[in-house]
Amino acid sequence: MMKHSNPDFASDVFCLLEALGARLGVRAAGSAQTEVSAPAEWLGRSMEGKVLLFVAMPVLTAQHKFM
Repeated sequence: MMKHSNPDFASDVFCLLEALGARLGVRAAGSAQTEVSAPAEWLGRSMEGKVLLFVAMPVLTAQHKFM
């Protein structure tokens, strides 16, 4: 949430989530609907009365290589 309240904050975690193609799930209080967005899109959304529910990472396949 530090990155959300101060977009100029240099966040290694935010950069990692963007690079991985992660998706963030957000839900408003009293709502049954979950909004899912990329981290960069999430920065532009109001978080007032909302909670971050999950961070979804893409599934790795055998074609992914770690160096």
